[in-house]
Amino acid sequence: ALDITRAELSLVFTGVYVVGAFFAPLLGYFLDRYGARNVMLLASVWVAGGFWALAHANDFLLFAFALALFVGTGQSAVGQRAASQLLVHQFDRRRGLALGVMIMGASVAGMAAPPIAVYLLDTAGWRGAYKLFAFIYLLIVLPLIAFAVRRHPQGGSASHVPASFIDAFRTIATASAFWRAVALFGIMEGVFVALNGHLFLHYTE
Repeated sequence: ALDITRAELSLVFTGVYVVGAFFAPLLGYFLDRYGARNVMLLASVWVAGGFWALAHANDFLLFAFALALFVGTGQSAVGQRAASQLLVHQFDRRRGLALGVMIMGASVAGMAAPPIAVYLLDTAGWRGAYKLFAFIYLLIVLPLIAFAVRRHPQGGSASHVPASFIDAFRTIATASAFWRAVALFGIMEGVFVALNGHLFLHYTE
């Protein structure tokens, strides 16, 4: 065990979301430029490597660095943000229904994850659990993406991406609607993270 306090654990999760926040604009650019399929395939390998690194972390700083770097960037690149962009391009009709089903699936997974995680901690230990997660990403998630996710449709928005990331970011950052959305979803996400960061500890105490 790393013998870390709850405050240190909160700091680690803060690092994860800070890295994710700064990576989000770049992720959006990559999704538009290269398509969700390619980004998700690469991110699956990236996250698997992160879980494997976490399983072999021997001190708090290495654990925090690996979690922030790999999970902070990879979870959004293979998760809901990439999936949202994918559904927008794949569904011309009933797009709202498709997004709703995706969100429902994420919510169900969120409810099921804590007891499963506690079971894995009790049976395999946290290092064994991270190794299992790495294998799941490589042996299940990666093949599923390769098989089920189609390449970016021809004539989609990828052909209309600005010439550089700076141009794209400047266009978004000057839109007032963007900052209103940032404020709204930032508050929602902050409340969720504050609870979720300590949920596993509440299960075990």
